[in-house]
Amino acid sequence: MQFRLFLVAMAILAFSSSGLSQGHYDDVPTVSLVQLLSSPDKYDKTRVVVLGFLTIGQENNRLYLGKNDYDNALLPNSIWVDISDKMIEQRSELTMKYVRLAGTFHLGYRGRSSILVGGIGEISDCSIVSDPDHPFSEKLKGLVHHDPNTN
Repeated sequence: MQFRLFLVAMAILAFSSSGLSQGHYDDVPTVSLVQLLSSPDKYDKTRVVVLGFLTIGQENNRLYLGKNDYDNALLPNSIWVDISDKMIEQRSELTMKYVRLAGTFHLGYRGRSSILVGGIGEISDCSIVSDPDHPFSEKLKGLVHHDPNTN
């Protein structure tokens, strides 16, 4: 059982760390979107790495807590994203995916929505973490077989 947990941990590390070895995230703290939403003043003008559900569209460049928040237009559960030129080129691959963004958080709203507490700009990296149509958990199913009869 412990070996299975070790395999799962290694798989998660392998799948989720793409790009880390390239130095994109050196000395940049990883913070949750919940931290940014609840204490935006603490992170104002700070370089951060954050994960969330990305939408790229006309006046809809946002990072949401999750796909359900996007589906239900829960804007207070999102921050604006000042998309980079590279992100525009990769729009079809990135939009509607869970991503890891490295950039600078800025307190305050942007655009027409005064609901947003802030956003992320000066983005140096954006990589896909998971696709809701093919979740990360599907990859793990092939690596680990769970026996419900064992603890």
